[in-house]
Amino acid sequence: MADLMLKGSFRYVPFQVRQHSLEGGRRVVVHELPQRDEGLVEDLGRKQRTFSVEMFGVGPGLFGWRDDLIRALETPGPGLLVHPYLGELQVMVVAYKADETIAELGMARASVTFAEATSELRVVEAQDTAGQVRETAIAAQAELAQNFVESAAGEDLVSPLAQLGADIEGILDRVSSVQEAVGERIAAVSQFIGQAQELARLPLQAAQATLSLIEGTCAILAGLTAPLGRSDSGARVTTVARAAQSIGSNIPEIGGLFAPAPTAEAVRRAQDQKAVALLAKGAFAASLATASLDAGFQDSRTALEAGIQIDRLAEAVIANPAAGLSLREAVSELRAATEEHLRGVVADLPRRSKFTPAATIPAILVSQRLYGTPNRAQEIVRLNSIADPLSVPGDRELEVLSDA
Repeated sequence: MADLMLKGSFRYVPFQVRQHSLEGGRRVVVHELPQRDEGLVEDLGRKQRTFSVEMFGVGPGLFGWRDDLIRALETPGPGLLVHPYLGELQVMVVAYKADETIAELGMARASVTFAEATSELRVVEAQDTAGQVRETAIAAQAELAQNFVESAAGEDLVSPLAQLGADIEGILDRVSSVQEAVGERIAAVSQFIGQAQELARLPLQAAQATLSLIEGTCAILAGLTAPLGRSDSGARVTTVARAAQSIGSNIPEIGGLFAPAPTAEAVRRAQDQKAVALLAKGAFAASLATASLDAGFQDSRTALEAGIQIDRLAEAVIANPAAGLSLREAVSELRAATEEHLRGVVADLPRRSKFTPAATIPAILVSQRLYGTPNRAQEIVRLNSIADPLSVPGDRELEVLSDA
């Protein structure tokens, strides 16, 4: 039966659903007048819509799902309902009823009535989107540390911590070919690897050390601190986010349909590997979101691509079964805040367009014709990787920035 259901979530607690009902209408008052056969019907506006959803939870984590759902349903204030039929809605819980029966072993259900929580009577104020990103990043880092302490088995944290250090070294190598520029970070990574044995005995300290290492690494690569400059930092944010998505991709799956049953030790070891990978991806998402606030984005496409890659990192954390409800909520708020901030950044940046010179000419002449000034010749050379600024091919389509 689960195969016939659609998926949704409320306050980031997933559920399955087969059907729903929507109630609405108009608020009317009927005035019956004396000595008149007809009355007056006064329209007071649309009724607040209500949604009735029968939610199902299926599988071995049934009781944990039930408890998470009840906490979400009893949390005060509006919450985000991701509805498989109606999309994303801000709703308030009106009532719910949870059922478990012996006839449906391995399944729990809850019938929930929601009311839409929308109003056009709101005061619009300027938002500090950068401040929201910083605030949600700090909250996400705190939840990442707590989730790691709760999810790590502690069987063998040494190997995954050392592997993470090697992964970060690989990211440093990929982003900067100038080893001197990131020498300080490489030394910090080496120190982290050397302390893996000690950190493995202290999960909270291991989480804090990981968060600190990744935060410092992202700050360096985004050009927020010396020695890397900010001229290409926006593109580096994208590169780092894309590289961080591969962390944990080489963790082998244990068990399987035809594989022998894994030992308890192997299960705990895999649990530690996945806990470190989850911590690292979340740390990169939070640190890169903060780094993007001051990164030197050269054009709207670069900023948009950075946002997409950070969003993918955040989604990997939210979709991870080892992520607790508090962590999923914190990372979802970080993702929303980052998207809101970068949306404003993209709107203010120049966009890329195409231009083909009629003949082979110097880059300063291309700049003069496009912008009325020769001062943007270096920008044209950099965007198109032109080998000789004095000889821009006339038959080559160039990428140029449009201020419009």
